[in-house]
Amino acid sequence: MALRGSNIDTTPPSQASESSILKAHLLLEKPAYDYPTAESYSAAQLACMFWCKSHWLDSTNHPDDKRPPPGPKGKQRRAQGYNVPFRFITQEDGTIIDGFRVQEISRLVWDFLFALRDAGEATLTWDKLGLHKKRALYVTMKNAFKELTYCENDDMH
Repeated sequence: MALRGSNIDTTPPSQASESSILKAHLLLEKPAYDYPTAESYSAAQLACMFWCKSHWLDSTNHPDDKRPPPGPKGKQRRAQGYNVPFRFITQEDGTIIDGFRVQEISRLVWDFLFALRDAGEATLTWDKLGLHKKRALYVTMKNAFKELTYCENDDMH
């Protein structure tokens, strides 16, 4: 079983390693491109992109952009294009992603988690998931959504 909606049957061997199980379920990917590094940008660009957590926490750094639009939180707002909970995720130019993009990201995360479940590899907590599966999720997400590569402490380079 691959991602939801796929009709490819890739049942893994019973005595397989974690890495081969992930490959069999199309979950282990390699970076599709060279992820950007902090050295790729000026200090002003990094601050605009909230590259570091400190940039996001700095109350003087783009304070109006950090405030979500007024109104309730939840899926309804996201479906209307409003990004309420993930305002720290930006495009390369510092523009905060909209709710439609958040929906796309959320769908891929859920597809990934369902694929883990279908492979019999799901765990009850993130801490018990294992390095290979976490790396597969990170790489899958970054390959699909370039804006997820714009952050510090990224050991996936």
